[in-house]
Amino acid sequence: MTEHTQSCPVRQWGLLVAVSFLAASAALPADAQTHDPAQTLTERIEFADGQLSRGAPPGATYMPGDPRIDRQDPLTLNPGDQDSLSVTISNLQPQASLEIYIRFGSSADRHIRIQAASGTSAKETLKLPFEIPLDICDSLEEIKHQVMFYQVVNMADARVSEEQEGTVVLNCEGG
Repeated sequence: MTEHTQSCPVRQWGLLVAVSFLAASAALPADAQTHDPAQTLTERIEFADGQLSRGAPPGATYMPGDPRIDRQDPLTLNPGDQDSLSVTISNLQPQASLEIYIRFGSSADRHIRIQAASGTSAKETLKLPFEIPLDICDSLEEIKHQVMFYQVVNMADARVSEEQEGTVVLNCEGG
């Protein structure tokens, strides 16, 4: 009696898929495996008194007299920078505690919450010190990344500003 062996088409197909997947993964361009610059900024920028939080920042109350954040010029960031973000806020309640929420990019699942205090006037420019890690560009393409960021001010009396957008340029160009 002769032994009859038959190849299993399912096993051959599975092996073909596995080999094809490995070959396709190895052929991916290096930049396809990089991270999103907005997510990288959100997770890696270090604001003094800042805390990375999950979820969306509070929504605007849309009431007369709500705090308002003025537009600001684009900000260029380089690895290793130590600087401050200037946030000009109108309709402040003097001597009040407040929180500033900042998120980078369109995702609303994470933001940075910064505790601050207003001074004695109804309009002030707050300086929010930050630091950019030297290795922030290690997982990003070596280009200048333009990233939108969004700010919200939440006053202790529960008034919340509308979201104000701005632009940062993260300079990851080598050289």
